[in-house]
Amino acid sequence: MHGQKGTATTRAITQQATTGLGKALIGGALGTIAFSAALRGARAVGLPRLYASRLLGSEVLPVDRGGNAVGMVWHLFNGSVVFPLLHAGLFKITGLTPSVTSGLITGIIHGVITGVGMGALRPVDGIIREPKPGFFGINRGATAPTLWVLSNIVYGAILGGSYGMAAAAVRRPRIIERVEEERRAA
Repeated sequence: MHGQKGTATTRAITQQATTGLGKALIGGALGTIAFSAALRGARAVGLPRLYASRLLGSEVLPVDRGGNAVGMVWHLFNGSVVFPLLHAGLFKITGLTPSVTSGLITGIIHGVITGVGMGALRPVDGIIREPKPGFFGINRGATAPTLWVLSNIVYGAILGGSYGMAAAAVRRPRIIERVEEERRAA
C-alpha cells in the first residue's frame, strides 16, 4: 500500500511539473502572439513602432539582410520558452498563485525590466534608419513607454492565466485522490 502511495505521489508531482510547465510554455506562446499583435495594432493606429523582432534582430544583423528574421526567432524563443520559465520561477519563489491577476503583476515587472533593457540595445550603426529605442522606447515617441508596459501586462496576464489553469487542474485530482484515500481508511 505504501509503495502505491509513493508511486501515486511521484506521478502527481511529475504530472504537476509537466502540465504546469507545458501550460506556461503554451501561455508564453499565446502571450507572445498577443504582445506582438498589440504592438503591431498600435502602429496601425499611429502609435510608435516597437517591434520586438526588429529591435532584437538589429542587434546582430541589418534588418534588411536577415535581421528581422533572426529577431523574430529570437523574440518567439524568448516569449515562448525563456520568459515563461522565468515567470514560473517567479511564481514559485514568491509563492504567488499563478493567475491572471498575478500575471498582471509579473507583466508589470517584466515590462519594467525589459523597458530598462531596451535602453541598452545598440542596433548595428548605420544599418537601420530608425533611432535607437532608448529606455522603454522613449526615442520612438512619448506614448512608447506606456505602450511597452501595457503590452507586457497583457503578456503576463495571458501567461499567468494559462499557468494558473494548469495548477488548478492538477490540484483538483489531488484533492479527489485524498478524499478517496480517507474514505478507504475509514
